Amino acid sequence: MTWTLGRVALQVAGTTVRVFDDRQVYAEPADFAAPPDGDRRTDAGVPRVSTVVRITPAEGSTGLALRFGVALPTTDNYVGLDRDQTDFYSLVVGRIGRDAWSVSGELGMGIYGTRDPVNEQVDPLLFGLRATYDLGPVAAELELAGHHDTRAGPEFRGNEDLGEGRLGLRFGEDRWLSVAVVRGWTPTSPDLGLRVRVGRRF
Repeated sequence: MTWTLGRVALQVAGTTVRVFDDRQVYAEPADFAAPPDGDRRTDAGVPRVSTVVRITPAEGSTGLALRFGVALPTTDNYVGLDRDQTDFYSLVVGRIGRDAWSVSGELGMGIYGTRDPVNEQVDPLLFGLRATYDLGPVAAELELAGHHDTRAGPEFRGNEDLGEGRLGLRFGEDRWLSVAVVRGWTPTSPDLGLRVRVGRRF
């Protein structure tokens, strides 16, 4: 959900519930996480609270903004679906539009907590790119997004590099439905998936 007041917008987003079936083990769980036993794991998702500050005027085909916020921690580390850590992120966002086309991108950095007692945080590079062809009732959307830890050395569990592409269609304007195919390009991103979202503008 997003609330807008002038040049500032407050956004609350995230995942409500995560459900995971233990089918295959590729590594031992991190300390204090429950070992795999074949049962289904269920835990609360990670909510994100962010602020977007528009720098350029709303009029015109180009725009520039700043986005920063936090990802709140899960309740504990035992379930093992995410980390009981608070993450901070900050990005610069730009947009160019012409007729039905619009292209936007964002680039920034994060400060993410780890489960490693020696290296308690990583500072990954965050990136996103989005292209939209909007015909009103129907829009085609292509997105690339992820984060990359520029530090040399092995990846930390729970802070692995992520990257995925999403190609889909959005139907409707005030009330909308979005369906997209998701394909990851890093080992810990989804191989292939389907994302379905519904929403309403007030």
